[in-house]
Amino acid sequence: MAIYHLGAQIIGRAHGHSAVSAAAYRAGVRLTDTRTGKTHDYTRKRGCNGAVIVAPEGSPRWALDRAELWNRAEAAERRRDAQVAREINLALPRELDPEAARALAVRFAAEQFASRGMVADVACHHLGGSNPHAHLLLTTRALGTHAAGFGRKVREWNEHAMLLAWREAWATMTNAALRAHDERARIDHRSLAEQQAAALAAKNLPAAARLDREPTRHAGNTHAPAYRRRATLNARIATRNTARAKVWARLLDAPVPSPAVRRDALPSSLVDILRASPPARQDRAMAGVLGLLARATPQRGAGGRRVAEDTTQEAHAEPDALTASAGLLRDRLGAQALRERLTAAMAEARQTRPARRPRGPRF
Repeated sequence: MAIYHLGAQIIGRAHGHSAVSAAAYRAGVRLTDTRTGKTHDYTRKRGCNGAVIVAPEGSPRWALDRAELWNRAEAAERRRDAQVAREINLALPRELDPEAARALAVRFAAEQFASRGMVADVACHHLGGSNPHAHLLLTTRALGTHAAGFGRKVREWNEHAMLLAWREAWATMTNAALRAHDERARIDHRSLAEQQAAALAAKNLPAAARLDREPTRHAGNTHAPAYRRRATLNARIATRNTARAKVWARLLDAPVPSPAVRRDALPSSLVDILRASPPARQDRAMAGVLGLLARATPQRGAGGRRVAEDTTQEAHAEPDALTASAGLLRDRLGAQALRERLTAAMAEARQTRPARRPRGPRF
């Protein structure tokens, strides 16, 4: 399954990093940093599937030499806390064969970075494996005659709007490549909340339910100190997302009531209470949800006329994706059917709750 990931970071001396060392590690080669005299040898690094340098048209020949390129990038900086390179990490789709995935990364580097004056060192890792990805090491200066063959710093490349444009461009190019290879998988650069809002605007409740999940964290290198902590966190997030998906499945399986129910929005968001509720607090969450449903259920007033309780300003708050989810659910199911389905789903979730580990004695 194709996944979306585009991360950006700065390679800077403030954290003890160098552009030469970063290039050697990502390309899996041996390079010597002329500024420090250190040799960085990563020729035994596994998973490297080659690297290629993508430079603007008319670039000098040294720009295509990895050792000279990054040594010049280091020589162009004088500050001890200088930013010497920028890195873009890309998750490559597993649906593409290794050559197609490599070509996609190189084309993205040419169209989005080399066209703006940057030199990009594109290194692909684990092509054909379970985690194919690419590292794009970029210069922070355009080629010129200001310092060591480079021009002045281009501050516009650090703007957040530029990063957003790169994220969207990567999704567009990847989907085009998947479509060209007759693959049905697609990726989306938008956040889950933005995608859910779009699904709700289109009245697509099943799609909104699938998107109502907590995003996982990028685990990174398996040898990184924080990998185990992030992997444990992702496992917990996956457990919560599975429980949430079961609740949505039970809710969406309910029959559509007839006649049509009132289209009043719930006074507060149902999904807001359901999402990310730890197992130990499910009883309290359940009670809160039932209370909201009871207040939203039309009641009979004086003279037998059906009225809905006028609740607090929550009913008139600005609608968001969660409130819209609750409103669509109530439109489809009705308060009574929704209450019954929710009760059964939460009861099942409590029965399948994993047992807690007994605490040992405290000393």
